[in-house]
Amino acid sequence: MKHNLILIALIHRNNYKELLLVKRKREPEINKWSLPGGVGALEKEKDPFKAIKIEIHSDFLVDYDCNNFYNLKSIEEKEPTLYLYFEGKTKGEPKLRKDSKTDKEIKWFKVDDIIKMKIGFENRDKPVIKKFKKDYSGKQKTF
Repeated sequence: MKHNLILIALIHRNNYKELLLVKRKREPEINKWSLPGGVGALEKEKDPFKAIKIEIHSDFLVDYDCNNFYNLKSIEEKEPTLYLYFEGKTKGEPKLRKDSKTDKEIKWFKVDDIIKMKIGFENRDKPVIKKFKKDYSGKQKTF
C-alpha cells in the first residue's frame, strides 16, 4: 500500500518552552497557525532527515539542527498518510521568505499557549505538541 509522506518540524527554543508556528497563506487551514513542514523537499531528497533540513532551510533561510525523529502519526485520509515529526533547533533566527507561497507569517509561541489555542490541523498536531510538552517539560540544558 502506498502512503503519502508529510514532514513536520517541531522547532523549539528557550529550553523546549517555545515552538515556531507559521500562519498559513493557503488552504487547507488558511489563516491558522500551524507547525511548519511540507513535502516539497521529498521531491529532491528521499532521506526524510535530510529532506526536513532542506525544507526548513528553504522556508526560513536557516539551518535546522535536527537529528531526532520525534513522532509518527498515520491517518487514513483520501489516501493513507504518514506524518513524520522531527524536533530540533535552528542555527540563527528564522525569517520567512518574502516569496513564500504557503506561509504569511512566523512567530514563536509558548508551548503552554499553543495547547490552549485553536490551531490548524488541530486533531493531528495537538496530541503531538502535548506529548512534546510532557517529554521535554523538565529538560534544561546545562553547560
